[in-house]
Amino acid sequence: MYDFLRDVSSRYDIGFWKPGAGIIHQVVLENYAFPGGMMVGTDSHTPNAGGLGMVAIGVGGADAVDVMTGMEWELKMPRIIGVRLTGTLSGWASPKDVILKLAGILTVKGGTNALSNISDRVPRLFPLPEKRRFATWGQRLEPLPPYSLMMNGWLLI
Repeated sequence: MYDFLRDVSSRYDIGFWKPGAGIIHQVVLENYAFPGGMMVGTDSHTPNAGGLGMVAIGVGGADAVDVMTGMEWELKMPRIIGVRLTGTLSGWASPKDVILKLAGILTVKGGTNALSNISDRVPRLFPLPEKRRFATWGQRLEPLPPYSLMMNGWLLI
């Protein structure tokens, strides 16, 4: 199977990461994610790329095959949910607490087919690793933190 995947990836110029290359959501951040882009992936951590301001959506295998073969991938225009965060986190609180609270308020049903546009306070509240965690934990809500200069600094590394 490994040889087949390697050969097909080479033939069709598809990125192929050998076993041991790293955890896929980190590989994606280092090689594919960028602010303002859109990504479709099959890994449950695909929304992790949202930490860099990318709309990153996890899909099933059939949708992934469509994308990989160049077919258009259709997505119903999502509702936009504006979220404005204010204040600061308590010493023990984390971005995961914030996204879980938000998920509790909106519920999965309320966040389905919606894109949560997070206020511009997020860059100051959460460092980049926390924004990634925020994006991953909120995958049902598709939270999208805004682009920040901190992201730019990380991308230049």
